[in-house]
Amino acid sequence: MTERQNPAILIVDDSTSLGETISEILSFAGYDAEYVVSGAKALKKISENHFDLILSDINMPGMTGLELLERINSLSNEPVPLIIMTGFVKPEFAIQAVRLGAADFISKPIDFNDLLHSVSKQISRYRKKSGSKAANKYLKKMEMNFSFDSNQFVNGNITPALAEIPLEKMVDISSSVYNEIILCIEEMLSNAFIHSIFKVPDEVRMDNYKNYYAFLDEKLKNSQIKKSVVHLKLTINNTQKAIEIEVRDPGTGFDYQKYLLDDSSMIDFKGSGRGIKIMNILSDKLDFKNNGSTLVLTKYF
Repeated sequence: MTERQNPAILIVDDSTSLGETISEILSFAGYDAEYVVSGAKALKKISENHFDLILSDINMPGMTGLELLERINSLSNEPVPLIIMTGFVKPEFAIQAVRLGAADFISKPIDFNDLLHSVSKQISRYRKKSGSKAANKYLKKMEMNFSFDSNQFVNGNITPALAEIPLEKMVDISSSVYNEIILCIEEMLSNAFIHSIFKVPDEVRMDNYKNYYAFLDEKLKNSQIKKSVVHLKLTINNTQKAIEIEVRDPGTGFDYQKYLLDDSSMIDFKGSGRGIKIMNILSDKLDFKNNGSTLVLTKYF
């Protein structure tokens, strides 16, 4: 396989104009980007070269993005992370994608700043995870506590910090379960900052990447918001085969019931409420406490 100095990314989309545009943007950002028009051609590329990340459309003729993900999983015990480019999808489809190893979802039409942010985040996580070792079979129970402030959230420092958590050294879990746990933690922390601390309106959340972060930067001028901290407690219990994730914020809570009662058949990956819907499906138990300012998620493995 070809060795590369820069992170290598494969783009898979049957839209030539979009695929070539993404490839040019990623190349300009310093990545080794290659573009193919189908899942079959993607598999051929993957067999010949190493890639750090794959970006794939979900609806393509011949082989869908989900079918491509399944084929990639069958080729390696440690599959390369894949970001799915989509809009609205059924919850069961999204969850199946996550359990097959989908690392993130990018909403179409694509905001390229958002795309670059997700790409950087996933490559950082993958490279740190790939160096992990086997789980410690003697570990029975461990509790870890973390604190993140508003600046760290806005500056994108939380994902690299989560990538430092050596879950594979503490618990014997598959890549798919690891993926689910990290996704849940990220959604829980984002939920705390977005709804409780920054109180981002739905229309701002659904706006473009630039305006969304301009809103957060303006909010950071408030000293109370700037010094606000969200606490994460991660409890691993190998005896009970369970991982408990608790996220606590200093806010007064929010109307989480409207998201839990949302029975729509689709997940909007750019809209509000996607995180709670995903967490509710991926977890074995989900508890909102203190009017939503504390969220406890339990995942059995």
